[in-house]
Order: sequence, then structure tokens, then C-alpha cells
Amino acid sequence: MVAARGKWEEAGDELARLAELAPRHPQVRFALAFVALRRGQGQLALRAADDALALRHRFPEARLVRAEALLRIGRPGEARQELVRFLRETPAEMLASERARVERLLELRQGEDTWTTQLRD
Repeated sequence: MVAARGKWEEAGDELARLAELAPRHPQVRFALAFVALRRGQGQLALRAADDALALRHRFPEARLVRAEALLRIGRPGEARQELVRFLRETPAEMLASERARVERLLELRQGEDTWTTQLRD
């Protein structure tokens, strides 16, 4: 576990350097968001996902990471909105397993005001 944590930290450091070199590259911002989630940095993940989405408005993977970040920082209503938007924007043939997971999650949690879960099991 410690070794994996060290790798996530190393990855985050490398991505931060890459972001300086490629500040307008949405995939770099997405990777930063993903690694921040794995490091338990919800706010940082949210900012990086927002940056990725600002650079590329239709970026389903970044939308999922943004939803998970919102859950982790205690904003479940906004996370639900992101998941609904993910389903609306993502073509049915793209990310099929993620779409199915999000659909099940929204069905299970329909009508609940507060809910938390990990989107990536």
C-alpha cells in the first residue's frame, strides 16, 4: 500500500511538471484530477477536472472524475447532476460499462437527498 501511495505521489509530481509544459492540454488536466482523487485530494481533483472540462467541454471521463470529487468533498447533489450530464453527453457506444454503472447508481439512489459512493470500483 505504501509503495502504491508513493507511486501516486510521484505521478502527481510528474503530471504537475507536465501541466506547466502543456497548460492547454485537457488530457493532462484530466490525469491530474484522476491522480488527485487517488491521493485523497478532492478539492484539487475538482479544480483539475474543471480545468479539463473548460478546455474540452465534452470529456466524459473528466465529468466522471468531477462527480467523484464532488462526492468526496460532500456535495452529493452536484455530483448527481454531473452523473446525469455524463449520461446525456456520452454516446451510448462510448464508455458502455461506465454508463451502465452510472445508470444503476442513479436508479438505486433516486429520490435520496444525500448519498455517497465511489464511482470507480
